[in-house]
Amino acid sequence: MASRKALKKQIDQCVGQLLLMTAVAAEQVSDENKEKVYQLAQDVARLHDDLIRRTSHTEPGRAHAYYRALQHHFVDTTKQIMGQLLDLLPE
Repeated sequence: MASRKALKKQIDQCVGQLLLMTAVAAEQVSDENKEKVYQLAQDVARLHDDLIRRTSHTEPGRAHAYYRALQHHFVDTTKQIMGQLLDLLPE
């Protein structure tokens, strides 16, 4: 298992890339969809806070299963956010 510090760095990098994608998307979408993109950026920020908080406080005795569930939550939420972002972009 990677250290908590390394895991937090990976989370920071991935979330930073997601935020960058939302910033780029905000420039490409129509004015009516900008608010939806800003909402997605807020969702990304909330996801970051949630993941960092959950990484800092592991359930005792169940570390492997806990981090596996954390990883699945991160991947699923990221896919959902990316899908919503791609739906907003013009063709």
